[in-house]
Amino acid sequence: MRHRKFGKHLGRSVGQRNALRRTLITQLFAYERIKTTQTKAQAIRGAAEHMITMAKRSLVHPDPMRKVHIRRILNGRLDSPDVVDKVITELAPRYSERPGGYTRIYKLGPRKGDSAEMVLIELVDRPTDSEVSTGAAGAVQNVTGRARGLLNRLRGRGQQAGTSGTAASASSEATSSRDKLTRIEGIGPKVQQALYDAGITTFEQVANTSGEELTRIVKEEKKVNMVGDATTWPKQAKLIVDGDEAGLKEYQDRLVGGREPGE
Repeated sequence: MRHRKFGKHLGRSVGQRNALRRTLITQLFAYERIKTTQTKAQAIRGAAEHMITMAKRSLVHPDPMRKVHIRRILNGRLDSPDVVDKVITELAPRYSERPGGYTRIYKLGPRKGDSAEMVLIELVDRPTDSEVSTGAAGAVQNVTGRARGLLNRLRGRGQQAGTSGTAASASSEATSSRDKLTRIEGIGPKVQQALYDAGITTFEQVANTSGEELTRIVKEEKKVNMVGDATTWPKQAKLIVDGDEAGLKEYQDRLVGGREPGE
């Protein structure tokens, strides 16, 4: 019997469990929406909301050192100083009038393989709330992804066979448009902008760039903090270019904190 053994152990030792929670909460604050299992989402929800509440209270506390104290606590509980700064300067003011309930959970159904219940956990009142992929919106996103993959394949065939002037102009116009690189797990808004600034604006360009080069561009050239491993980005981009939504979902489900298991 599990008398006096409360909480979700997640099948891990104390150290592994704490590291997993730290990573998931950091990603939730960084991207404001992540996909994980229902059990993990429920395990981090309370801690994530409590961190926002602490940051809110520090803003109105009469002692200015209170904010310093809370920042030190969050630095000990999150992986990224940039994310800590976001919690204090962006998320806390956003929810200053909201008395709790900063997250919501959408059920996505069972995962292939082990039938684990998958969910989206996100922060409410996000700037991109209209882009939540649920229900019909999720279906539209999947269709859009498949259509983009088909367009990329047709574009490649046209270039090899020597397409007409109309097809060439359509290809150059499609190439000039920017893809939403945040579909790749591990790429957030800041990393996406860093890649745009470096001239990498499409999934095809990401797929043709090595993970080491992507890491160098983001961390060394653009000085942007990364949460995850860039070596997985080219493979994810290749699956998107090929229109393999099922393969992309299966591969992203295997990733742990944006990294291959065991790394």
